[in-house]
Amino acid sequence: LEWTTISKINNYGFYVQRYIPSTQTFVTIDNSFQPGAGYTLQPQYYSWSDNEAPIAIGGNEIQYRLKQIDNDGLEHYHGPITVLKNPSNVREHETNISEYRVLKNYPNPFNPTTDIQFNIEQKEKVTLKIYNSIGQEIAILADENLEAGAHSIQFNGNNLPTGVYIAMLQIVK
Repeated sequence: LEWTTISKINNYGFYVQRYIPSTQTFVTIDNSFQPGAGYTLQPQYYSWSDNEAPIAIGGNEIQYRLKQIDNDGLEHYHGPITVLKNPSNVREHETNISEYRVLKNYPNPFNPTTDIQFNIEQKEKVTLKIYNSIGQEIAILADENLEAGAHSIQFNGNNLPTGVYIAMLQIVK
């Protein structure tokens, strides 16, 4: 697993947690602690390998999340993410989307980028626009014909002030 933080305030560190399907809970993995940077405005890069995953969990998918601990003891959770143990066994998914839907963006909150995912049920011309909290159009992320299925487009708010932003997906007829 690899993750990056853009800046940190009051960060003691991270534990990696693995989802256990039989108990439907996330469990902290022994020896997974990654020390945090405390207070910094510089990006920090982290990585950790789960060498026991193939033994611990059956199937091809494993879910992880991060348990962040602040210096004052507060805990925050990030994720989950799904990792494939053997990607060569993955078959191509059929496209059976029966609705138009914008999914929850990840990460949220974000700094400076987030991925906006959406589904369309047939080949359509779509627009995906970003608006600020007072209704001003900030960005056009898509204005094109897209195939049916699931899509993901990255939004970069690097040059924008901190705030609430709204994604609007429109099907152009």
